[in-house]
Amino acid sequence: MSKRKSLLIAFALALLFSFTVEVLHRNSLDAPAYAASSDVLSAKASLNKLSGWIGGAFDSAGDVPVVIDFAHHKVHNGDTFTCNLSNATTNIGEMTVIAFSTPNTTEWTHLTVDVSATHAATFGIYETTSIDDNEGTDLTVYNRDRNSSGTSTLYTCDTGGAIVIGKVSLFLETAAATANITKTTAIHVEQIGQAGNPINVKGGNSRGTREFVLKQNTQYAVILTDGTVDDSTSNIVLNWYEHVNSN
Repeated sequence: MSKRKSLLIAFALALLFSFTVEVLHRNSLDAPAYAASSDVLSAKASLNKLSGWIGGAFDSAGDVPVVIDFAHHKVHNGDTFTCNLSNATTNIGEMTVIAFSTPNTTEWTHLTVDVSATHAATFGIYETTSIDDNEGTDLTVYNRDRNSSGTSTLYTCDTGGAIVIGKVSLFLETAAATANITKTTAIHVEQIGQAGNPINVKGGNSRGTREFVLKQNTQYAVILTDGTVDDSTSNIVLNWYEHVNSN
């Protein structure tokens, strides 16, 4: 963190502490006088100006601080994206795949993955993969702020003679079987689902234990491999935000 940022954050926290002390004296004033007091109004205005640094603002209904985490902020900033697929497989070893490449910039991808299968399957995230050209199809990526025109910096494999920036690649079982996918580095592999268990989801509420900050200029593949001869439905959901690394 730069010295300038550190100083500004320290100042913001000191100001917040000062405002908290004012709140402790709230009972010594009647409510209208308190709300209109110059010290409180000044503190609120200053905190709102610094909300970009400390992640807070004041709720207009209750005059209380509102704080969101950084990942949530990236949604509001138009820097968060998602894509998903659902695919029916019928035989052991059949794969459902989403693959993409990251750009060669310091605008890094912070990825989380949710998967499910109605029967036993192997879930893996693979880095530095190799996939034949002219296989698979393009999969649409959506900005999670539906009012934003921002697009992702990720791009597809060569599924039809060229790469497409802002989309990823989808490989259903037939395309995945002929694409010669080389998995190379497995950064996450686990078994999900089981016989008699109708659905097993990999996910959770703690982003910190699930997030991968992906390498720049690298190809990745998220793969669900059917582990049973029974008919199964595989689902993959990717969510990520993009942020310029400042370190």
